[in-house]
Amino acid sequence: MQVAEIVPCAAAVHLTPQGNYVLAHAMFLQIASRLAADTAHATQEGDVLPEMECERRLALTNHDRVRIASEMLQRLQRPPFTNQLNHSDQALRLMIQSQVPDEDPAETAAQYQWAIEQRPDDRVLHYNYGLFLFEHNREAAAEQLRLAQPWDGFPVFLPDGTPIG
Repeated sequence: MQVAEIVPCAAAVHLTPQGNYVLAHAMFLQIASRLAADTAHATQEGDVLPEMECERRLALTNHDRVRIASEMLQRLQRPPFTNQLNHSDQALRLMIQSQVPDEDPAETAAQYQWAIEQRPDDRVLHYNYGLFLFEHNREAAAEQLRLAQPWDGFPVFLPDGTPIG
């Protein structure tokens, strides 16, 4: 599959988890095929992690799906997106996707904890886990967000704007 074959599809679902996977998958294969020319190892389609495994390693939970859909809906409500012919269809789809998920908070927490055990220094995992925990345990949320603080000391805030020191 060539990048040119993927780009129109990816553009239709840009900034969704599925769209990001499709685009990253295509880019990986293209880059790997060029690197393979310089090495003895040729990359095969089977070398690419399946989408479900990527989502598991990233701890892409139902909570994250709702958060992403809500953020995209907010962006879609501003120009230049409001001038698109299918704006109302896109907005309706994102409104449906941004509904509170039917999820077990303990299961969602376990998904984050597993991913963090695999990559304890991943600040994005800590940040997303902190956002999830905010509704359930502000102290635990603050701890996860503190672990997400970038190395440059840029301040991190709770979702309500409270600074974390």
